[in-house]
Amino acid sequence: MIDTLKLKFRYDRPEGSFYFQENINIKDIDRDVKRNRVVCTNNTWRNEQKEQRRYMPKYWIEEHFIYPEITYFVIELSVPKFLIGENVTIISGDVLDVFVDKLLQFFREIGVVIFRDQILSSIPTVVAIGGIVNLTDLCSCNLALEALTPFDDRFRSKQRCVAMKDTENGGKEIYFSNKATTFKLYSKLPEVANNAVTQKELDIAKAYRANRYKNKKGVLVSEVLRCELTMRGKQATKQKFKPYLNGDEPTLKNIFNQHFWKKILQKEIDEIYNHPLKNYVFLSQNNKPVIDAFLDKNCKDITVKSEIIMALALLQEGGLQYVKRYFMTKYKSRTTYYNYRNRLQKLSKYVDFNKLKNVTSRDVVDRLLKTFDIDTKRQDKLF
Repeated sequence: MIDTLKLKFRYDRPEGSFYFQENINIKDIDRDVKRNRVVCTNNTWRNEQKEQRRYMPKYWIEEHFIYPEITYFVIELSVPKFLIGENVTIISGDVLDVFVDKLLQFFREIGVVIFRDQILSSIPTVVAIGGIVNLTDLCSCNLALEALTPFDDRFRSKQRCVAMKDTENGGKEIYFSNKATTFKLYSKLPEVANNAVTQKELDIAKAYRANRYKNKKGVLVSEVLRCELTMRGKQATKQKFKPYLNGDEPTLKNIFNQHFWKKILQKEIDEIYNHPLKNYVFLSQNNKPVIDAFLDKNCKDITVKSEIIMALALLQEGGLQYVKRYFMTKYKSRTTYYNYRNRLQKLSKYVDFNKLKNVTSRDVVDRLLKTFDIDTKRQDKLF
């Protein structure tokens, strides 16, 4: 589903408006901004509304970097929170008209004159899409995230793991970030409980703490893994949506499509977790006696066994990214790494990985891929 949107419109500064009477540092309202600059908003009023259990979008007036006489109105909000007061429930792509109607209503409330066509034709500067994986019958989100840690190979990104130890309800997240995008996995229900503002969020938090939270199907759930991709900047949005738009611009109207959201998120998860060496990762998460016993029983070729043991040692040292970095550093060649990866794939035909049992990471990856309808057969193909 779609979650966060950031829209930007050319707009004259409203003089004497109650809703834009405070001058604050942009970093106090938009954490992604790197530079210090002053914007106009009314955070006092926004906070008062939050105390009344109302979800409040972030909004402000900002100046052009070079020409201060040119100003823009910017709004950033979570679409599901704005519409239904929480973002655990998945919303469909057919709520665009309802969303725009409510956005126009909010604009009228703060005295901003922007029209429907302007909203629909605007290209968002931030887009976040997400999905959820129910792990209640499998394992805790924290255990799942720990099991997924070795899958740390994302293009031009570094994986970071964060434990929310200073929050009341805990939680954990894995995220990959570069200048254009951020992809993260985290335990959703603790996140809601830690940051609840609206009455619906407070109700979810209360039910979660009492182990009584039910999804929209009425099923008790306690472990919900959230997968989320955030695109920052118009160029990032264009790049991700380009394969689905047939040359059209990624305007709000054009990208508000549930099929597109699923495809983009599907591709991201497939590239990270449907890795060609995933079976080796699963095996590497066992201790040496288990690995030796498994290979003795399921791999009869001594040379193959020796090569596999070396690969497992590299994976245990630091995950998939470490293996790539090892070959890039030692041989100064990306080709050498991919040749090695292909070699390991070919060696996998000598090992029956299907007999590998009781591996949490495999169960979690399988659940993740199946939830997003990702075909895993390519893992068994040889190059």
